[in-house]
Amino acid sequence: HITEAIQSNTKLIYVETPSNPLFKITDIHAVATLAKEHKILLAVDNTFMTPLGQSPLALGADIVIHSATKFLGGHSDLIAGAAITNNREVANALYLLQNGTGTALSAYDSWALAKHLKTLPVRFKQSVHNAERLVQFLSQREEISEVYYPGNNPTHLKQASTGGAVIGFRLKDESKAQKFVDSLTLPLVSVSLGGVETILSHPATMSHAAVPEDVRRERGITFGL
Repeated sequence: HITEAIQSNTKLIYVETPSNPLFKITDIHAVATLAKEHKILLAVDNTFMTPLGQSPLALGADIVIHSATKFLGGHSDLIAGAAITNNREVANALYLLQNGTGTALSAYDSWALAKHLKTLPVRFKQSVHNAERLVQFLSQREEISEVYYPGNNPTHLKQASTGGAVIGFRLKDESKAQKFVDSLTLPLVSVSLGGVETILSHPATMSHAAVPEDVRRERGITFGL
C-alpha cells in the first residue's frame, strides 16, 4: 500500500506503530528501506512504545515523534510534543521552524517534563506488567470477542522489546458498551493514555465521535471497541 501511495512529489512517509486505536503494526525497517530507495524521509510516531520499548531511529527512521503529554510526561499535567532526529539537516530545519513559529515549550512545562522523565523506566515497566495481566484476564472472558495487544504480534516483537502498556478490546455485544463504561469504578474514563492513572477510552464516543458512523465501522471502530 505504501509503495502504491508514493508520488513524484512525496517527501515524507508517516507511520504510527502500534496504531491507535486498532494496534496495527508496521515493519519499521522495511518501510525505512523503501523510503531510502525513494529518497524519502520516514517519521515514526513512537508515543505508545516510548524510547524504552522501541527505537525507530535504530531501525532506519529519520524522525521520531512523541506526544510527551502521554508516557514521557506521565502525570497528566502538561501538554508537550517532541520530534527527535539523528539527521543534522532535518534537525536544522526543525530548529528553524520552531524558532520562526515560536513553538518552544514553556519554562514550567519543560521543568515538569524533565522531572517526570526520571521516573519513566519505573512507570513504564509497571504499566507494561499491568497491561499484560489485563490481556490475560480479558482473553478468558466470554463477553470479549477480541483483545488487541502488540505483544501478540510477531512483527512488533521483532522491532520492540515489549508489548507496551496500552491494550484494546472489543465487546461481543456492543449494545452493552455504554453500560460497561458507566459501571466502571477503577479506571478513569478519558481521552488519553500513559499517565499514572489507569485510563479507559471509548473511541466511538470520544476520539472518533466526529467520524461518520459508516466510515468508523468500515475501519473497525465500532461501538463495542
